[in-house]
Amino acid sequence: MKEGLMIGSEGRQTAALAERRARVPPRFPGFEEMAFFPGAYWEYSWREMGITNGKIDPDGSGIVRVELSNPIDVDLGPARALRLFEMTCPTNPARAPAWWPQWHYLGIDDGVLYAAAEIDAGEYGVVTIFDSKTGEVHPQGFMGSFSGRRPRSVTSRPTINPFLITRAVVVEERFFDPDADMIGGVRICDGERHHYKIRELYLPGKGFGGWSRSGTSIYAGGGYVDIFEAAIEVRLTATNL
Repeated sequence: MKEGLMIGSEGRQTAALAERRARVPPRFPGFEEMAFFPGAYWEYSWREMGITNGKIDPDGSGIVRVELSNPIDVDLGPARALRLFEMTCPTNPARAPAWWPQWHYLGIDDGVLYAAAEIDAGEYGVVTIFDSKTGEVHPQGFMGSFSGRRPRSVTSRPTINPFLITRAVVVEERFFDPDADMIGGVRICDGERHHYKIRELYLPGKGFGGWSRSGTSIYAGGGYVDIFEAAIEVRLTATNL
């Protein structure tokens, strides 16, 4: 049994939360019966697009495949053990996008998606990525792109991806600076205007379903105005779950 360390406040609330979970129906059903296993995989297609001052930048695109292997049991305290699986991305490193997250382990238990990394020899830092019963999402999300301090919406919406039509849990954050003046949802700060939207999807029975980030940045000063538009989209295209 490996030693585990719950990162954040959940480590102090495990017993109380487990008791409450047993009584409360899930906020987002369809995840509680999920199970991972060695050989489980997900394939994601991604595309990155940009426009600078009206000129289209070269697009980037590719496929990232995530596979699970080598299960480990992590001890999280009295009567609390969690099975995690080593997570590998056999995608050619030259083709893997730099912004892809670097989690080393994934696990799911009672509708809660966990991720972990080895923080010391034999000790693992475990975090909750998504809890389907409460709607809790990791402050930075699975992709690590949420700010952790801005308001987010967590809702269930219909979605269509290449191999199924279903409802997805959509986590959305609007990018802004609360200390700057706001006009029409755009933040104004020292000659700058930025408007970005970030989304993550979680699919019942499948897990992490995709991510997108899109927006516009305008920089003005010295008689010049530069306009940058960018969009990144990641979509689940295949899985054996």
